[in-house]
Amino acid sequence: MLVSVWKSENEIQRSLSDAQRVAVFSCNVCANLNGTGGKRGLKQMKRLLKKWGKEILVARTVNVCCSEEIMRQCLRIFIEPVKDRCDALIMLSCAGGVKSAFFCDPGIPVVAALDSFGSGVITTSMEPLEAGICQSCDHCVLTWTGGICPLAGCPAKKRYGPCKKAPVEGIACGIEPDRECVWKKIEKKGDLAALAVMAEIHGCKDYERLPPAAFNGSPGFVRKTSGWFMARMPGISGLIDLIK
Repeated sequence: MLVSVWKSENEIQRSLSDAQRVAVFSCNVCANLNGTGGKRGLKQMKRLLKKWGKEILVARTVNVCCSEEIMRQCLRIFIEPVKDRCDALIMLSCAGGVKSAFFCDPGIPVVAALDSFGSGVITTSMEPLEAGICQSCDHCVLTWTGGICPLAGCPAKKRYGPCKKAPVEGIACGIEPDRECVWKKIEKKGDLAALAVMAEIHGCKDYERLPPAAFNGSPGFVRKTSGWFMARMPGISGLIDLIK
């Protein structure tokens, strides 16, 4: 999932500026699983808006905010009727949902209430940030590190092997002694020799990725019908919550 966390109350309030009448879209998928979207996120945002004396014209959960067609349909169905009276659209979603709203041009300011950190594991055993957030670094080496992201866990941001300050004995990080050296964990689960080979492969100038599978877009009426259905479809946040 894409991990998102709340911005500060002060930042959200300042972002709304003089907006008095607002609409809120809350994503039912990733943000919902983070507790920042879905019905829970919507409830928290509504509580803040009432505290600030704002009038809420629309408050909806959206099944997939990052889909252009679903966003277009949600804007047409829920925002268009109140656009002349609405001062801002607040998005409780990852950056993908925020970009989708901007891309579809709702005709009113779009305000992001969350910050995106990257992709992570859906887990209840630890905080998502502790599980190692993917930083979209171009060349993934999780295959050879036992699923541990070295860039997320290493202060030196070493991808193919430990830094020069890595401990020979003990497990304390050479840069931040209060934390455990992530490379000590990788040594137990991963393959450092293979990582050295990957460094050479990834560094080749003639490195060529496989092309994506051919994709033929659906006909326009199919996209619109599907988007309309997903926009109108009852919220699935409760069902998604069962995953956790």
